[in-house]
Parts: sequence; structure tokens; C-alpha cells
Amino acid sequence: MTDINELKKNLSQGEYAYLIGNGINLANGGTGWDQLLKSVVSSLVGRGTYIYDAIGKQGITNTEIQNIIPLEYNRKRGESISPKEIMQHVCNSVSNLVFPQNHMLDYIKKNNAEILTTNYDLNIENYLWKEKGNFQRTRDGNEFYKTSNFYPWDYYYCEKANNRTGKTSSVWHIHGDIDHWQSIILSLSQYVGASNKAKNQINMSDQTHKLEKCAGTWLHSLFTKPLIIAGLALDPQEFFLRYLLIERAGWIKFHGIRMQPSFYLSRAHEEKKPGKSQFLSFLGIKTILFRDNNIYNDPIWN
Repeated sequence: MTDINELKKNLSQGEYAYLIGNGINLANGGTGWDQLLKSVVSSLVGRGTYIYDAIGKQGITNTEIQNIIPLEYNRKRGESISPKEIMQHVCNSVSNLVFPQNHMLDYIKKNNAEILTTNYDLNIENYLWKEKGNFQRTRDGNEFYKTSNFYPWDYYYCEKANNRTGKTSSVWHIHGDIDHWQSIILSLSQYVGASNKAKNQINMSDQTHKLEKCAGTWLHSLFTKPLIIAGLALDPQEFFLRYLLIERAGWIKFHGIRMQPSFYLSRAHEEKKPGKSQFLSFLGIKTILFRDNNIYNDPIWN
């Protein structure tokens, strides 16, 4: 574990990208991954089924359960269900929250920093810019990246009538967002597809260090900026993101790039998961333990 004073020292010296997960929602009464899946499974195949009871159990992952849903739906009802129907149930089950004061998000906005989030909701945008009429989805354009409805990785949200070149914060949804159901990455097959897509964009032998195929996408920021990671469990089932962090570490080492240290902000109970800290340490990411669990409103952001 790293002392929080090291994080404080580096905050003022580096241009960080913030990798934020569902923890920011959970801290404000939102639902977790298990609850999201239970809501979807309950709507489609019902409670009391083996697939419903399997959610959250050891030996099966939530990504695998998402792939099993259409199989169970067909077994129970004798008909098929389209991916669109499943994803629309996912979108309807996502928590829409109004955050109270959040000092970390205030700090990010003040410093015009980038946010990469695994969340499907637009709660962060609603906090940064208060309401939907004040922000927009946009892109800068990239001749090397071919966008699609499934991988719109060159799109981000920012303050309306402004853009990243105008020095404002930007929010990138690396797992897709609820306004564009095709972009959502949730199932095992979708994780595999996204991993293959990312692999095709990463050129380890790119001697220019520019990652041209990733330019204008959240992948470029993930690889080229120091990270502050908050609200992410980063459990082994989250293999898409863990794979990217491994590739990122390899890319940095391959090119001998020097950058500010990256940090994983952890709550006190993470001490019971030493393997995660070791995994992150192998990747050059330092773990900061917040013993009062108050990551988002800690005095460090004031």
C-alpha cells in the first residue's frame, strides 16, 4: 500500500485521466452488477430459476450469465430473444441518480481532466453539467479509427457548445452507454469481441509512440496518460479491462516511456484481497488505501 501523501504530491504534477467505475454510484445508493443482472433475469426468465440463483455465486461470472440468458429464455419460452431486447432491459435497469456534492468530480472539472468510465449511465455527466441540456455527445474525428455502433470509442460527452480543444472535461464510456444500446459491453462474448477490437488498434511496434490507430479514442488516453482508478472492483471476471491494463504496461515498458505513477484508490476492505494489489503492482499501479471509505469526498480533493 502507498501513502496518500504520494498521491497528493503527484496530483499537482501530472495530467491524469480518471478511470471511474460503478463505485461512485454505489456510494450514492445505486445498484451493483449483481443487482443489475437480477433485475434483467427476473424480467426475462423470472425469479427462482437456476440462472437467477447463480448470480453472484463463486464458479460462474456475471459475463457468462449474460450469455446464458438467451439460452434460458429459449428453454422456458420456446422462442428466441434478440440481443436488442436484452440490452434494452439492461438499459431500463440501470440506476439514474442525482449525486450530492462530490469533491473528486469537482476537482476533475476544475482541472479539465478526462474521465474514462465503465458505467452505462450518464450520472457523471449530469453531475458535471447539471442536466442533459448542458452536455452533448461528440467526436473530434480520426482518419485511422473506423467508428461503429458497437465500438463508438471515438465518441465522448462534454459540455455543450464546447469541446476538448476548448479546455473542458470529457467523459468516455468504455463499456458503452444507455443512450446507445448497441455499444454496451456486458456479456462474455462482448468482452471477447471488445478485446479483439482493442488488440487490432494497439501496435506494440509503433516507434512513434503515437498509437495512431487509437488516436481520438479513449484507448489513447488509457495508454498514454497516468491513471487514477476509483470505484472499480477490477475482479478477475473484468478481464477486458484487466487485459488492457496488462497491454498498457507492456506498451509503456516496450517504449521505455516515463510518466507520473498511476494509482488505484481502494477502500479499507480491499486489504482482504492482497492478490489484486499485487496484480496492480506488477503493472506499475500503486494502491492507496482510504480507511474511512470516503474516496470521493476526501480532503485530498479540496
